[in-house]
Amino acid sequence: MSVSFAAKKLGHQDPYWSAELTVAAAVYGTAAHMQIIRYLRANGPSTRRDIARRTGLSHGLAAQCLNKLKSAGVVTTPPEEQVAETYHLETGRAEGLFRALESYLHLGQKDQPDATGSAVVLPLHDGLRRQTG
Repeated sequence: MSVSFAAKKLGHQDPYWSAELTVAAAVYGTAAHMQIIRYLRANGPSTRRDIARRTGLSHGLAAQCLNKLKSAGVVTTPPEEQVAETYHLETGRAEGLFRALESYLHLGQKDQPDATGSAVVLPLHDGLRRQTG
């Protein structure tokens, strides 16, 4: 997965940042990626065409996002299904990356036991959905 300049720069300034967080930020950093992850989690293995149609993404954007999610190990296409391009969500990988973000976001809130990274990430996700919806 390509690393953005901002992520590289942040990594040098933040001792808590890691390569895994760079991947997690890339995976969960766009509304389109989150829509695809959410769709696959709710509906199971699907073709690129179905994913695009059901999420409202263009076929080109869906293909681009699926390639990025595949390179991050979040979705897979089993070898026997590569012709039909059926994408499967790797739930463990997706959840692991989300937990990495959650842990990172929780670091600065040690004095607030009620606060969690999901309290930050989920409103961001909802805001992105409203912007693209």
